[in-house]
Amino acid sequence: MKFVISSLLFFAGLAGAQAQNTANLSPGAQRLAETYAALHQNPTDTARQKAFFEAFPKTFFELEVLFGYHPELIPANLYASGYDYTQAFRSKIPAVPVETRIDRLITLFMDGHWEADAPSYLQDELRTYANAHPLAFFRLLARHTPAEQRLFWQCYWQNPCKDPWLAAALSHYKKAAARKYPRETAVMVSAYHDFAGTLEGR
Repeated sequence: MKFVISSLLFFAGLAGAQAQNTANLSPGAQRLAETYAALHQNPTDTARQKAFFEAFPKTFFELEVLFGYHPELIPANLYASGYDYTQAFRSKIPAVPVETRIDRLITLFMDGHWEADAPSYLQDELRTYANAHPLAFFRLLARHTPAEQRLFWQCYWQNPCKDPWLAAALSHYKKAAARKYPRETAVMVSAYHDFAGTLEGR
């Protein structure tokens, strides 16, 4: 009982702090902060879950503006709360189907690059889904043009170092998807050879 009361007080305080700080944010960040606070006030409200999803960045540029480390920005952005917002996107909006969220992330990372913090948290979600449901993942990718897929894989494979998970992921996806999605697999493999373990493709 104490835990429940403490949790409610925490979320109430968080929502209050968010509401007080929205005046110092850009319009996009303010809208997202308001939907985030509303979601925490009533986490089971499907309309609030969908409103948060709709306010969440749709492009990598938006993600960087709202959550990138830019202390020079005036008004400030939401960098300090990046983990909380991305965690809400990952696990607090069940009214939005998982595949719909993954499709949003695929599109978002098409104009992206490897980056720590919020982009990294969201990439973890992509990897978890792709590893568990590779055929469903490739079905979503197949909706996009080969050029768009390559842009996505460029970002997906980038890494400050050639981490062992890169080769393991490539092997796993090839085994799972090569027969049903040969063209998509070919794009993935080509991008892997060009970008895996690099930040600039060199």
